[in-house]
Amino acid sequence: MFQSTPLIKRIFWANIFVFIFTLFFTEFTIVNFSLWIGDEFRIWQLITHQFLHGGFMHIIFNMLALISIGPSCEEFLGERKFTYFYLICGVGAALLHMSIIDSNVPMVGASGAIFGLLALFSLINPNDKLYLFFIPIGIKAKYLITGLILLEIALGIFSKGDGIGHWAHVGGALTGFLLYFLNRKFFKNIY
Repeated sequence: MFQSTPLIKRIFWANIFVFIFTLFFTEFTIVNFSLWIGDEFRIWQLITHQFLHGGFMHIIFNMLALISIGPSCEEFLGERKFTYFYLICGVGAALLHMSIIDSNVPMVGASGAIFGLLALFSLINPNDKLYLFFIPIGIKAKYLITGLILLEIALGIFSKGDGIGHWAHVGGALTGFLLYFLNRKFFKNIY
């Protein structure tokens, strides 16, 4: 088992459990808990979509990111604030996605919340080096995460129909930045 905090482990295992549940009850889960735009939208989908994933690679990358950077973010925020931060970033991701994308394809995944964590990580550990699978050298978090967000903006503009929620990723990151700065300026004890 990976070394992590109890909260990160709970989020990790909740995602794994829901993924396995979805393998057996795909239609029920997708219809009721994915994020839909239009008549199928239900308010709980703003949260529930964050625990669904569209395949093995989708959940693997999201959970690797969670267990890699989540503990540092949780240490910075504390368990309660981290929980709110994580979920609110996922909601921010959903809202930006819904405001830009006009599609009847449901959105799933923790990627928006993960991009919120990436944004936070880049602010609290800007000079820590992160490694990507295909790049053997470490890249400072502030450069890598800025590059990833700019890439997501470009892909959101130029990629059509690739099945990836690029604007959700951007929305999660923007929400993460916003929460960090609002917390520092106004709301130290609110969320």
